[in-house]
Amino acid sequence: MKIRIFFISIILVAVSQLSYAIRNDFYFDISPLIEKNKMFSVGIGGIYYEYNSWFQDYKLYINDPLDQNISKRNLSFTFMPYFMVRPINFVELGVSASFLYQRQDSRQDLTGLTNMTDSFSFDAINATAKVTFLDWYLSLGAKVGMSYNFSKSILGENRDAFNFNGAFLLGIVPKVIPINILFAYVFDTRDNLQRDILELGEIIGGIEIITSPFITLYTGVSYVFPYQPKKRNYSYLEPFVKFKATISDFLYMTITYRKVVLGTGNTPNTSTVDFSIEYMFYGPGDWWYLGRPKEKRRQYDY
Repeated sequence: MKIRIFFISIILVAVSQLSYAIRNDFYFDISPLIEKNKMFSVGIGGIYYEYNSWFQDYKLYINDPLDQNISKRNLSFTFMPYFMVRPINFVELGVSASFLYQRQDSRQDLTGLTNMTDSFSFDAINATAKVTFLDWYLSLGAKVGMSYNFSKSILGENRDAFNFNGAFLLGIVPKVIPINILFAYVFDTRDNLQRDILELGEIIGGIEIITSPFITLYTGVSYVFPYQPKKRNYSYLEPFVKFKATISDFLYMTITYRKVVLGTGNTPNTSTVDFSIEYMFYGPGDWWYLGRPKEKRRQYDY
């Protein structure tokens, strides 16, 4: 137990000294649990999003909020090779480098003139950490993410170069039925490193349906809200559906679709697709126990 607290403290202290750009969470993972037998993995992740309208006071507007004579279609695709390692039984660490393609199509409604701008660039260095505190009928965990962004947005989105995000994860895992209930409370610096994490909160709720040993489905909704509505008029509702497939004993794939369906405060009406393809390497049982005598290993098993 002392060793577990020591490693968790190291991770949290290290994270508290860093911060990071937009949340590159291609996994969209809200489960407090970690793949038990994984030693390390390599994969490719991606995030595609697109929008051409904005919510204001829960009504949808087609034209640009800053210029009502212009209509725009914005899209971006983030592609990132990644590496994950599980150094001990209850901790998973990840690192990735992301590349970004952006495109904006605009039309001047008064004159009919159109314009297309696009760019491709190295985007960011990303790091993640996930900890499982309790794996039981009521499971608890936490995850953090950090990025430093090198690219410039051509979509009119002003973001700080650093982004830091974290989440407390809770799962109700009956174990006798193939349905789990998942909750997450997210902290995210979003666009503004100093302001957004203090003014905006995010709650995610969903269910995990294990349809077979090879396929798992997730569905739920995330809600972003201001802590002080009179001070900050910004909120949105975003349902999601996630599909996870086991292609082989070593190869996994996830696809998530998210859609903002209601919002205010010039919230983009965004459609987002996240995906990952991951190849896992499994280690021997002794990998997780750091050389403990056999008679003491049982107490560390989940």
